[in-house]
Amino acid sequence: MKSVLNIPVFVMCFLAFFIGFHLLVLSVNAETDLSKQELLKSENASKEEKESKLLVSYKKGANLEKSINKALLKDKKTFKNLNIDVITLDNRKDKDKLIEELKRNKAIQNIEENNTRQLFSLPNDPYYKQQGYIEKLELPYTWDIMDAQPTNEVVVAVLDTGLDTKHEDLQGIVAPGGYNFINNSSNIYDLNGHGTAVSGVIAANTNNGKGISGVSGNANVKILPLQIAHSDGVIYQEDVLKAIDYAIEKNVDIMNMSFGGTTSSTIEQEAIKHAVDNGITIVASAGNEGNTKYVYPASYEGVISVGAVDESNSIFTFSNRNDNVDIVADGSVTSTSVNSTYDQWVGTSFSAPIVSGVVSLYKSLDSTLSPNKISGILEYTAVDLGKSGKDSIYGYGLINPKASVTYLLHPIPSQPKVDQIGDNDVKLTGKSINIGFQIVASVNGKTIGSSKINDDGSFSISIPKQKVGTIIKIILNNNGLESEPYSLKVIDNTPPAIPNIGKFTNKTTTITGKAEANSTVKINNGKTVIKSTTASSTGTYYMTISPQNVNTVLSIISTDRAGNNSKSLTIKVTNEGVFEVKQAVSLANNVKVLNGYLPHNKLVGSLENGEAVKVIDLKNGYYRVIGAKTRGWVHHSYLLAIPTKFIYYGTVSASSASLRNGFKDHNKVIATLANNEPLTIIETKEGYHRVIASYTRGWVKATDVKVTLNSLPYPVKSGFIKTSEAALKNGYMPWNYITGHLKKEEAVQLIDLKMGYYRVITKDGKRGWVHYTNIRM
Repeated sequence: MKSVLNIPVFVMCFLAFFIGFHLLVLSVNAETDLSKQELLKSENASKEEKESKLLVSYKKGANLEKSINKALLKDKKTFKNLNIDVITLDNRKDKDKLIEELKRNKAIQNIEENNTRQLFSLPNDPYYKQQGYIEKLELPYTWDIMDAQPTNEVVVAVLDTGLDTKHEDLQGIVAPGGYNFINNSSNIYDLNGHGTAVSGVIAANTNNGKGISGVSGNANVKILPLQIAHSDGVIYQEDVLKAIDYAIEKNVDIMNMSFGGTTSSTIEQEAIKHAVDNGITIVASAGNEGNTKYVYPASYEGVISVGAVDESNSIFTFSNRNDNVDIVADGSVTSTSVNSTYDQWVGTSFSAPIVSGVVSLYKSLDSTLSPNKISGILEYTAVDLGKSGKDSIYGYGLINPKASVTYLLHPIPSQPKVDQIGDNDVKLTGKSINIGFQIVASVNGKTIGSSKINDDGSFSISIPKQKVGTIIKIILNNNGLESEPYSLKVIDNTPPAIPNIGKFTNKTTTITGKAEANSTVKINNGKTVIKSTTASSTGTYYMTISPQNVNTVLSIISTDRAGNNSKSLTIKVTNEGVFEVKQAVSLANNVKVLNGYLPHNKLVGSLENGEAVKVIDLKNGYYRVIGAKTRGWVHHSYLLAIPTKFIYYGTVSASSASLRNGFKDHNKVIATLANNEPLTIIETKEGYHRVIASYTRGWVKATDVKVTLNSLPYPVKSGFIKTSEAALKNGYMPWNYITGHLKKEEAVQLIDLKMGYYRVITKDGKRGWVHYTNIRM
């Protein structure tokens, strides 16, 4: 299958190729001279007209009649079999205007200019004087085994420069209905010789004592000449589309396209697909630039792309190489030329008709062969050249008419080519020449799956997963005739499980975890392997590494002995002990310390108001703490946790200090702190300290604070309820719930202030939030 480059083609750059020079001097009579002059004159007029045309394709079921600006049009032609129009502009200056108008039309699928293609012949090489490929491809043997077979008539449409229908070696092989799309006439006289040469390669008479032998030998193969190329080799896409449409109408079997360009056309691609869907096999030249560019139509889906080799089966330097090349054939031929002469020709233009000639043999034996089946036969029977399997230089290899025709005549099941299978696979896949045959897979005599060979030679059998080392036997069957069994050993292709790893911090230097037994475990930083080790027979692994920076992203992967890789586990290096570098202060008396982080855990101690503890963990809303007399878990609401990394202490040194909600002078003042107010300093930025004061927190200018080295007791202020039945709420927002009421003059400790609410604790242990208007100090 080919990937098609879907590029806008308003500006197209085509391959420039030279037209072949002939080794023989042609004698031309006066009548022919006159015919040439008339045809050349017609060609020039045709070029001028075609340059002012646009190609338009429509969405399914749509047409343009009601919406196009007909004032800009001179003519519009519609194809019989393609959903395409060719629009002739009344004035070339209006081309851009019309294109923009068409782009806005919802009925339009694609719009393209009437761009050009080029023939793929090269200057002649005088050293190639014989048809060496006839013997090399064992065509005489192929013809012999076909002679006794009933054959069908096959029509090959040659889209080219026309044909010398009077050539002595082409008599009786021309199908009626040839057409000249350049001047819209039945005059298909070949001014160039390229089309006559291509036609001769395919079907020149054999064993007639004259000239050369066509690849199709004595098979009943006819050439339908469709003239689309001007005498200088230039081809307009409009004429290509017309020829494709005409070939579909004429129900041809094969189309040979020895031309191309490096720009893809969506409209041309649609036409090609329509032809293939109608059962036409399309063969095209891969191109003569000697590079890796894709050439079209050869690179479209469904087209057989043909490269060129020399007499020793080495790729010709001019032959294009890319992953769309399907097959190769000789690129130097002796063939028919105009006026009953014979010349030498070189190029992928002449590799393609060799393949078309071989395909015509297939169709003469079996007219029902689809383009897919034909591609499968070509690929499967090709002589592999270059790298094993398909490659971008030779494709599947050199065309092999002997093997492929032998298969068509005697379809005895042969061993398939089966892809390797692993213990994790549930599909058995491969290729076979035996299209339509039954293929059966078995283990120890028991069938585990079966299928039929597809039209393209591929197969896919659903099977249950098999253990490593299991031998699967594959046999092809055709009405009781069986192939030799093909044995395949199941390999290990199951990836190991993702290795696990413990906590990874910036202080981690030893790593332990679990992985597949005896697998190799690697830790990577990007593409760099930091460390690797081998897991034990039980799957445990251990390695030492240097400390990694916080937020470094590492990956860990394991590889088993069969070379299968696990999925990668991504690890982000954390800052060790987020809680180990914190301390906290108890916010009340008799704060419960439990032996776990659940409410029902056992009481193991208590903390007094203001008591400092070390915090080492946090789970389920409980801090794990170490105090002077106890250790355990305390609910976070009873502690104020502060990073010790930043903690230091101080007092207000000014007569008063403004407490702001940020560290800029323009930030809002939220409170005023009195002289000597004790502070806990937790951060410093741009000349401001972030502090916790007795009833609030915020930012104070550093110049207003005296820093001390000694820790201070956490400041807790006292106050009294000044209103009767003051509401005690479970939060500092207006919508929080009332959980109780406090009596007038009841003493409370004030431990926080937020949104105008004090957080308080009463003597009997009640706690919550009270609006500041209900409290006096």
